[in-house]
Amino acid sequence: MLRSHRFKGALKGGETMNLRPRIPEDLPQVIRLLESVQLPPDGLDRTEGWVIEEGSRILGHVAAEVRPDAAVLRSLVVSPLFQGQGLGRRLWEEAESHFPHHVLALKTETIGPWVQRMGYRKTNLTEVPASLRDTTQFEGTLCASTPVYVKLPAEVSPSCGCSGNRKDSSRAESDPIPNVSTRLSWRDRLGSWKARWNIGRMNFTVSPGLYGAGKPGPNSPVFVTANYKMSFDRLRQSLNGLDAWILVLDTRGINVWCAAGKGTFGTQELVRRIEAVGLPGIVSHRTLILPQLGAPGVAAHQVLKLSGFKVKYGPVRAEDIPAYVEAGFKADEAMRTVRFELLDRLVLAPLEVVNLRGAVTTIAAILFLIQLTGWTTIRWSDLWPFVGAALMGATLVPLLLPWIPGRAFAIKGFIVGLAWALPVALLKPDPVFIRLAYVFALPAITSFLALQFTGASTYTSLSGVLKETRFSMPAIRFAIVLGLVLLVMGRFS
Repeated sequence: MLRSHRFKGALKGGETMNLRPRIPEDLPQVIRLLESVQLPPDGLDRTEGWVIEEGSRILGHVAAEVRPDAAVLRSLVVSPLFQGQGLGRRLWEEAESHFPHHVLALKTETIGPWVQRMGYRKTNLTEVPASLRDTTQFEGTLCASTPVYVKLPAEVSPSCGCSGNRKDSSRAESDPIPNVSTRLSWRDRLGSWKARWNIGRMNFTVSPGLYGAGKPGPNSPVFVTANYKMSFDRLRQSLNGLDAWILVLDTRGINVWCAAGKGTFGTQELVRRIEAVGLPGIVSHRTLILPQLGAPGVAAHQVLKLSGFKVKYGPVRAEDIPAYVEAGFKADEAMRTVRFELLDRLVLAPLEVVNLRGAVTTIAAILFLIQLTGWTTIRWSDLWPFVGAALMGATLVPLLLPWIPGRAFAIKGFIVGLAWALPVALLKPDPVFIRLAYVFALPAITSFLALQFTGASTYTSLSGVLKETRFSMPAIRFAIVLGLVLLVMGRFS
């Protein structure tokens, strides 16, 4: 019979949580949870496990790979949003209670001090039972330098500790804080590449909460970032060789700069996250380091008033953080300068191109229906002027942005589109109405696509975007409609 325990949570009004054995249907959620805190899911199919759930949502997990005389405990994870409630300890004690006569072992670089407080001894591979050498954690030479911890049968807690009456003496003892690597894996880099091409971009996130980099302690600095994984990855990569905390805000998977404009990287979310992770009980200082591009969304004086934490703004780019720390947490003028250079614009071009797929699909369907009706025959020679205009707006305008005359993005797009439309109209042997259609429609297309780039650029502000959109969109619509009318007249005249 499967053993299950119900208890009250403390973070969200005391909802009932349930601790139970893991079932196969849980694995997709468990894997996502592990990957969100940079823990490998490899070998889970060789383990038995336990989860804590609230409704249908899994909040925490632990697993054990078992042999007749010993077991490896592994894959302990608690959603950062629900840390500080002792869920990690509940899971760990539940797993221990199933193996009272086994030697328990684990390999970890992140929760060593935590398990030592629970009776584990730091040791070496020679004290690990031979039966565990073929488990996922110990087979081969993988991570041979990772510390090993062992607990003998007499030291195993006889109960699962699920009564809910135990009070943890501190946040540090109730749940281990996830520790993340400062080196990006090939999965991280692949995920960034996919996000650039808008493949699963809105799911490219990490769980909000507190993370450690290196071996942070009470005096370690706290850096704040968004839960868009690319922002998180850039920050943790810059912390290589440093001991620091990373406080991740729930920005709905949006980067810092855009989230600050939308208000999700803002004062209320920052204050709420400080309280949710129990930050005052983890660090001895009261200073937070925020990215400079997050400043529009945060009122520093309100954060100080509501949480007691002082806000400092670090450099614009995460890559400057080591120099910023070395300079005594002071940013020079170069670190404060917002740059939006050719490479910065180039990496955004794929997303602009992919964003065209909806319009392209719709247009392709319309053209297919026209072909079926037999009204006219559509050839590639009829399409390439429009395809060229779309690519110009999505790629050439962003790349040449600083050098194209004009301040408004719509004007910049119009200039590039006109530079494309005039040669097409002069050199392509089409009826005069179709040539006029090119002159009106093609610049309107590039202008519209250039306008979309305002959301990814540091060249403008939210109020500027709204003003430009309000004045430019009526003209763009008029030009496209007129172009379509002229195109139809040219095709059937």
